[in-house]
Amino acid sequence: MSDEVTGKSGKLWLYVASGVVALPVFYVLSYGPVAVIGARKVISQDALESYKMPIVFLVDKAGTEFGLMAYLKVWFAITGTPWPW
Repeated sequence: MSDEVTGKSGKLWLYVASGVVALPVFYVLSYGPVAVIGARKVISQDALESYKMPIVFLVDKAGTEFGLMAYLKVWFAITGTPWPW
């Protein structure tokens, strides 16, 4: 095969696979800042509940509640927001 065929277009699958993996990871990691915003009453509780539903479902199924709470406590400590739970 020539380099033209396996050049940049040959790496497209790598970019797609990276995006497929990165988007769910970023969604879960974004729950910390969203929880802080929710605790500060910037967004409604309904919006916060709908945002966290898939994350809580996965955490319950995986049994990683301790990890999620530790992650949230770090975000609340960094931002100086009182812990609401």
